[in-house]
Amino acid sequence: KILMEKVINEAKEKGLKIIPVCSYAVSYFEKNPEYKELLNIIKKALLPLASMIVVVLILEHFIGPLFTTRITSIITCIICAVVGAIIYGVISYKNNLLYNSLGEEYVNQILRKIKIKK
Repeated sequence: KILMEKVINEAKEKGLKIIPVCSYAVSYFEKNPEYKELLNIIKKALLPLASMIVVVLILEHFIGPLFTTRITSIITCIICAVVGAIIYGVISYKNNLLYNSLGEEYVNQILRKIKIKK
Protein backbone atom coordinates (compact mmCIF):
# COMPACT_ATOMS: atom_id res chain seq x y z
CA LYS A 1 0.00 0.00 0.00
CA ILE A 2 2.81 2.41 0.88
CA LEU A 3 4.61 1.66 -2.37
CA MET A 4 1.44 2.28 -4.39
CA GLU A 5 0.86 5.63 -2.66
CA LYS A 6 4.45 6.72 -3.32
CA VAL A 7 4.27 5.72 -6.96
CA ILE A 8 0.93 7.50 -7.41
CA ASN A 9 2.19 10.67 -5.72
CA GLU A 10 5.37 10.72 -7.77
CA ALA A 11 3.40 10.20 -10.98
CA LYS A 12 1.09 13.08 -10.03
CA GLU A 13 4.05 15.36 -9.32
CA LYS A 14 5.65 14.56 -12.67
CA GLY A 15 2.36 14.67 -14.57
CA LEU A 16 2.60 11.03 -15.61
CA LYS A 17 -0.30 8.66 -16.23
CA ILE A 18 -0.49 5.30 -14.54
CA ILE A 19 -1.72 2.19 -16.29
CA PRO A 20 -2.20 -0.55 -13.68
CA VAL A 21 -1.22 -3.90 -15.15
CA CYS A 22 -0.59 -6.28 -12.27
CA SER A 23 -3.50 -7.65 -10.29
CA TYR A 24 -2.43 -5.89 -7.08
CA ALA A 25 -2.37 -2.48 -8.75
CA VAL A 26 -5.76 -3.06 -10.40
CA SER A 27 -7.20 -4.19 -7.06
CA TYR A 28 -5.76 -1.12 -5.31
CA PHE A 29 -7.29 1.22 -7.89
CA GLU A 30 -10.67 -0.53 -7.66
CA LYS A 31 -10.76 -0.26 -3.85
CA ASN A 32 -9.95 3.45 -3.83
CA PRO A 33 -12.81 5.50 -5.31
CA GLU A 34 -10.58 8.42 -6.32
CA TYR A 35 -8.82 6.11 -8.81
CA LYS A 36 -11.87 4.25 -10.10
CA GLU A 37 -12.30 6.69 -13.00
CA LEU A 38 -8.78 5.85 -14.19
CA LEU A 39 -9.74 2.18 -14.45
CA ASN A 40 -12.87 3.07 -16.42
CA ILE A 41 -10.74 5.02 -18.89
CA ILE A 42 -8.36 2.08 -19.26
CA LYS A 43 -11.24 -0.34 -19.81
CA LYS A 44 -12.69 1.98 -22.47
CA ALA A 45 -9.27 2.12 -24.14
CA LEU A 46 -9.24 -1.64 -24.61
CA LEU A 47 -12.21 -1.51 -27.02
CA PRO A 48 -10.49 0.50 -29.78
CA LEU A 49 -7.28 -1.45 -29.30
CA ALA A 50 -9.04 -4.80 -29.62
CA SER A 51 -11.03 -3.55 -32.62
CA MET A 52 -7.89 -2.33 -34.34
CA ILE A 53 -6.12 -5.66 -33.79
CA VAL A 54 -9.07 -7.67 -35.12
CA VAL A 55 -9.39 -5.55 -38.26
CA VAL A 56 -5.65 -5.67 -38.95
CA LEU A 57 -5.63 -9.46 -38.54
CA ILE A 58 -8.63 -9.83 -40.86
CA LEU A 59 -7.03 -7.56 -43.47
CA GLU A 60 -3.76 -9.43 -43.22
CA HIS A 61 -5.59 -12.74 -43.62
CA PHE A 62 -7.47 -11.68 -46.76
CA ILE A 63 -4.98 -9.29 -48.36
CA GLY A 64 -1.73 -10.96 -47.30
CA PRO A 65 -1.87 -14.01 -49.61
CA LEU A 66 -2.46 -11.78 -52.63
CA PHE A 67 0.98 -10.23 -52.33
CA THR A 68 4.01 -12.45 -52.59
CA THR A 69 6.91 -10.10 -53.28
CA ARG A 70 8.74 -8.09 -50.67
CA ILE A 71 7.45 -4.70 -51.84
CA THR A 72 3.84 -5.85 -51.96
CA SER A 73 4.21 -7.31 -48.47
CA ILE A 74 5.43 -3.92 -47.26
CA ILE A 75 2.45 -2.26 -48.94
CA THR A 76 0.15 -4.75 -47.19
CA CYS A 77 1.68 -3.86 -43.82
CA ILE A 78 1.26 -0.15 -44.50
CA ILE A 79 -2.38 -0.59 -45.54
CA CYS A 80 -3.12 -2.64 -42.40
CA ALA A 81 -1.38 -0.08 -40.19
CA VAL A 82 -3.24 2.88 -41.70
CA VAL A 83 -6.64 1.17 -41.52
CA GLY A 84 -5.93 0.04 -37.95
CA ALA A 85 -4.89 3.55 -36.91
CA ILE A 86 -8.00 5.07 -38.45
CA ILE A 87 -10.26 2.57 -36.68
CA TYR A 88 -8.44 3.14 -33.39
CA GLY A 89 -8.74 6.91 -33.78
CA VAL A 90 -12.44 6.87 -34.67
CA ILE A 91 -13.44 4.55 -31.83
CA SER A 92 -11.26 6.48 -29.37
CA TYR A 93 -12.85 9.74 -30.50
CA LYS A 94 -16.38 8.33 -30.18
CA ASN A 95 -15.61 7.15 -26.62
CA ASN A 96 -13.97 10.48 -25.65
CA LEU A 97 -10.66 8.73 -24.99
CA LEU A 98 -8.63 11.20 -27.01
CA TYR A 99 -9.41 13.95 -24.54
CA ASN A 100 -8.07 11.82 -21.68
CA SER A 101 -4.87 10.84 -23.42
CA LEU A 102 -4.03 13.89 -25.54
CA GLY A 103 -5.76 16.72 -23.72
CA GLU A 104 -8.66 18.87 -24.83
CA GLU A 105 -6.61 21.65 -26.42
CA TYR A 106 -4.61 19.29 -28.66
CA VAL A 107 -7.71 17.33 -29.71
CA ASN A 108 -9.49 20.57 -30.59
CA GLN A 109 -6.52 21.63 -32.74
CA ILE A 110 -6.66 18.32 -34.60
CA LEU A 111 -10.42 18.57 -35.08
CA ARG A 112 -10.06 22.10 -36.48
CA LYS A 113 -7.44 20.91 -38.95
CA ILE A 114 -9.65 18.12 -40.24
CA LYS A 115 -12.76 20.30 -39.89
CA ILE A 116 -14.82 18.13 -37.55
CA LYS A 117 -17.07 19.83 -35.01
CA LYS A 118 -17.70 18.42 -31.52
